[in-house]
Amino acid sequence: GRLPAARTKVLILDATQPGQSWPLGMLRNDFARGLADLDAAVAAVPNLVVVSSSGPDQRSWESPDYGETFFGRAVRDALAGEAADANGNGTTQLDEAFDAVALRVQTLAR
Repeated sequence: GRLPAARTKVLILDATQPGQSWPLGMLRNDFARGLADLDAAVAAVPNLVVVSSSGPDQRSWESPDYGETFFGRAVRDALAGEAADANGNGTTQLDEAFDAVALRVQTLAR
């Protein structure tokens, strides 16, 4: 079935860790570029928000301390309540969580 058009849908992708993989025959990881090519298709889905860990020619780096990517850890932390209610309305909005994830990734990756 189809999801209701009025319902907000959030797709979080963290699929760009390997830059290449000879065993898989992958000379270059073009996932983010392929995702960017789908912008029109994504925009055609009402209330769909797609968040990706990286853009074209970027990687989502794994943290040896966490056993997951910095992005994955930041998303998990935000969903666990560490994202601030920046506008003070009593609810953490998606854009506030996204801002918190971006800041947390920058902090963790240093």
